[in-house]
Amino acid sequence: MLVVAAIAVATALMMAGFHKLPPLWRRRVYLLVLAMAASFMTVAIGWAGFLFFRLPHFWEAPDIGMGLVALLFGAAISTLLWIEFYNLYRKPIV
Repeated sequence: MLVVAAIAVATALMMAGFHKLPPLWRRRVYLLVLAMAASFMTVAIGWAGFLFFRLPHFWEAPDIGMGLVALLFGAAISTLLWIEFYNLYRKPIV
């Protein structure tokens, strides 16, 4: 419980610092974090797909459907993160 409380306090302090940034820097930090999350998801889904399709007897596995659903779900999340990044990047700075 102490670790959870420490994480909550650290997150609250980071958010307070984030909201005190000027709007331009806040946008840059948000773009950076969004790009890092989208990149991580893309690499993770690519690696998981590589390992999944490399399995021996891939096509004979009875539970292949759940693995494909998990890969598609991850790919959808990655795509949505990239779309959000693109929309925010193209948005004019106010």
